[in-house]
Amino acid sequence: MKKKALLVLIASMTLVLGACANEVKQETEEVSEVQEVATPTPTETPTPEPTAEPTKEPEENLSQENQDIDVEKSPFWLWEYEGYVDEATDYLWAEEFVDRDFDGDKKNDRLYRKCDPDKQLAFYTIEFGNDTKLEIPQCWNTGFPHTQSEDLDGDKELELLINMTYDTSTDPMMFGDVWLFDYDKKAKEYKEVKLPFASGENGAKTLHVNYGKTVNAVMPIEIKECDFAMDLDVDEDWLSNWWTYDEAEADLMIWDAQVKEYEDEKAIYCEIEVFGKTGRVIGFWLVYNDGEYEVQGMDYSDYSQMYD
Repeated sequence: MKKKALLVLIASMTLVLGACANEVKQETEEVSEVQEVATPTPTETPTPEPTAEPTKEPEENLSQENQDIDVEKSPFWLWEYEGYVDEATDYLWAEEFVDRDFDGDKKNDRLYRKCDPDKQLAFYTIEFGNDTKLEIPQCWNTGFPHTQSEDLDGDKELELLINMTYDTSTDPMMFGDVWLFDYDKKAKEYKEVKLPFASGENGAKTLHVNYGKTVNAVMPIEIKECDFAMDLDVDEDWLSNWWTYDEAEADLMIWDAQVKEYEDEKAIYCEIEVFGKTGRVIGFWLVYNDGEYEVQGMDYSDYSQMYD
């Protein structure tokens, strides 16, 4: 009898403990559900446009691919900096300006920066090792300078291509400044080259784009000055959220310009973004031909994965 009673007591205790465990599990699940609902979804903090005032730089979240980047340095740091860019120790790309020879005379050249934070402008000067200077036209103070040297016209003198990009903008492909300088042997100085574009604000070079009426999510675009036209598929959500049919035409800035190989010679490859914040661009080549630069080889590229 005692053994039977003991077994009954153990069975009863097992049922009670099981019931308690179920209640605790149920309460835990309810708390988890409450916590999941209460946790706010983080929102994206946009980076400023080129004319915006500098803001507190975001914390770097390094992935496996970019873990070699120095988290103590930042592109934002250059915004209000004055001095030689190669001495901008907290600027992410300062090392690109160390021991540079822009004009090919085997003497070190340096890039000096002045800043007007009130007008949000920056002024760059190349100080050559031969004691001459080249003052680059003003740009927005959030611009990042890229300087390339190449003999593009076959005169055995290096042309200087200056491309100011706005990498911290919410849409970096929408803004850019471009200058090309050619060395004048008689004057012994660099002079700006006239390029086949309209001039925008500061150093911007622009192309005029006409947009046609959208039919069945297809929009025709045309760049008349370059004799270029094509039809582009457009996303209905993008049309609803970003596009207004008042924008039938626009002067679009060349945001990127790089010296590359083109048909066995050096030329300048440029891009404009045809739809804002989509990464859809029209690219073309600037080729020196019979005393002037002309547009050739216009094409289309899709970098939309950059905005995913």
